[in-house]
Amino acid sequence: MVSAGMADHPRDEDLVAYLDGELALADRQALDQALSDSADLRARLEVLRGGDRPFRESFDLLLDAAPLERMRAALPDPTISASVISTTQTPPIPANDWRSLGIAAMLLLAIGIGFAVGFGTRSDMGDTALLAELDALEAELEEAEAAADAAPVATVKGWRQAVADYQVLFTTDSLTPDQGGDGALALASSQVGLNLDPATRAAAGLEFRRAQVLAFNSKPLVQLAYLGDDGVPVAFCIIASNKPEAGTQYEQRNGLGIVHWIIGGYGLMVIGDLPEERLNSIARDLRKSIQL
Repeated sequence: MVSAGMADHPRDEDLVAYLDGELALADRQALDQALSDSADLRARLEVLRGGDRPFRESFDLLLDAAPLERMRAALPDPTISASVISTTQTPPIPANDWRSLGIAAMLLLAIGIGFAVGFGTRSDMGDTALLAELDALEAELEEAEAAADAAPVATVKGWRQAVADYQVLFTTDSLTPDQGGDGALALASSQVGLNLDPATRAAAGLEFRRAQVLAFNSKPLVQLAYLGDDGVPVAFCIIASNKPEAGTQYEQRNGLGIVHWIIGGYGLMVIGDLPEERLNSIARDLRKSIQL
């Protein structure tokens, strides 16, 4: 079912999901048509494709860590003339203006230091104590800024990166003549030292289509590809592993469900755009079929 507004008024998050390959097939087809009809929409897509710096997230990290309440409490209550007010006041800041709020935190600190030095009138807090408090607040702001700089950078993953991620898994064996028909399955079995033939018939509702030998970290990575009765592609992947055995676990990556486990010196996973319960059922069938 096509999401409401996908074709007529796609949102930025829809375009980002399109770039990430996370849209359902119907939504992607609708957006493909909208992009072919609208130059403005294509321009928006290109802007988002190049927007790989999370400026808002970095400012949010800084703002979240800024001790605004302590800063306001530490400021004196000066008695200054209207002329001074007119030169130091700033326009109201909208509640959703994250850039202004981040800058305001810095300005509040600077103005507070100015008041402490030139305009302070509170008798219950000496200049030395006030400056010490403001120094501590400044140090906290610097730590928050450092944390924002160290935060991981989220990038928009376009189709070229997706292809590059897959191409790096190819090895010489991936493109040998043996990759066709029964030869492909025999080669895949020999690469991992397992009889994979039973796995081609193990899972109900899946039709085996091909076997492929890839490589990861210089180790053979075997992929068995299936097509579900509902038209959804599913892959069963096997690689040698020296990690401790682990039971089945579920996660999501790139909008796809993954069930993975480690047993008998192998890491195994089933991946596809299917519900968790269905993927777990497929994983159980495939696990039994290769007798690990």
